[in-house]
Amino acid sequence: MPRPILLLCYDFPPNQGIGGRRWAKLSRALAESGTKVYVIKASPVKGNKTSHWTEDTRHPNIESFELPRNYPRVLSHPGKSFLDKISFRFWKWLLMKQYEGTPFDLAIRWEKALLNQAKALITAKGIGNIIATGAPFNLMFFSAQLKRQFPDIRFICDYRDPWLTAVNYGIPALSYPRFLQEKNKQQAIFDTADYITCPNPFMLEEIRASADYPATNSKMRVIAHFYDPNELKSALDLQERRAEKLLLVYGGTLYMDLLPHFRNFLHSLDHLRQERHDLYARLAIEIYTKDQRFSDIFANHSCIRVQPEIGKAVFDRIAQASGLLIFLAHHNKDYLTTKFIENLPFRKPLLLFGEKGYTAKYILENKLGWVSGEPGPNFAEILDAIGSGTFAYNHSFPHEQFSLNSIRQELEKILQ
Repeated sequence: MPRPILLLCYDFPPNQGIGGRRWAKLSRALAESGTKVYVIKASPVKGNKTSHWTEDTRHPNIESFELPRNYPRVLSHPGKSFLDKISFRFWKWLLMKQYEGTPFDLAIRWEKALLNQAKALITAKGIGNIIATGAPFNLMFFSAQLKRQFPDIRFICDYRDPWLTAVNYGIPALSYPRFLQEKNKQQAIFDTADYITCPNPFMLEEIRASADYPATNSKMRVIAHFYDPNELKSALDLQERRAEKLLLVYGGTLYMDLLPHFRNFLHSLDHLRQERHDLYARLAIEIYTKDQRFSDIFANHSCIRVQPEIGKAVFDRIAQASGLLIFLAHHNKDYLTTKFIENLPFRKPLLLFGEKGYTAKYILENKLGWVSGEPGPNFAEILDAIGSGTFAYNHSFPHEQFSLNSIRQELEKILQ
């Protein structure tokens, strides 16, 4: 049985956002297997909704300790007024004077409180493992001090996103000297951690390549994204209750760099409306996303409904769908994302519009769906096959390898 775990996760539920989902689920799985999990998290942002995964964190073996969120709100949630803009510039200037690297890291000004609380828990609870997950990446950097003070503890750094190659967190706009400061922070992680983990081998290689002196292979592990069978059970029971129309469903974030792929998708719909009006008339497309800024792009097609995200209720719509849409931008073309993994147990054809990469190859090689722009049937022909039930989906695909308990077992192999 692994020794107690100290998890350092900035936006652990009930904080809003996808950032806490991975470790809320893994903490619950560890807790149910008998491991005590102590969590240090930041206070929620005032006015934000409660996380969809809060219930997963309610277990006798999970105990959370909340610290004040000391990062200036005007930097994380910029306002539009003149005073907001002045305040934004002031805080950015001040943090750049006080801290190295990017000023847009939420763990800035959290170091002292984090380390004091962590040391108290390590001493009182017999902690054997520390897991620090980023972003924010300064959280992992600050946590390295704990390993140096308590060398017998196993220290694991879990990347949910790339660090130095990130398209956000202010990294792309850094001057070269400040970028080197971020690189030095990451190097401190590589030098200190017992294990470096992340959700897929492509990110692991990207992290490794971004360092001058990467961590040894023995330190690097993939702890993949996963689906929770308990979360999907009620939706899977709806599988036979199909929608009357040819229903395509998408649930998730819509990124700005997806615009060319949206145009490709809409061009396919334009062609369908002109050449196969019978098929177009049967089509219903539901897009559930927090990114309502894209609603106007799809307005020319009455078959498309762009709606606010509906949390776990989206699984009920997926269960009744005929096929599932996937839009992938360049930065995640090689990643089997959480949303991708959660689609697999429903055994529905996946229709990909986006950058070609590992995910597109994975869909085609495993016969899980169709990829726009690849040789073979066009969009209309695929919809015909799906609607008639003749699409050759690989129903024997072993999606259980991505179940929560399978990934928990992988994690337990590196715990002390």
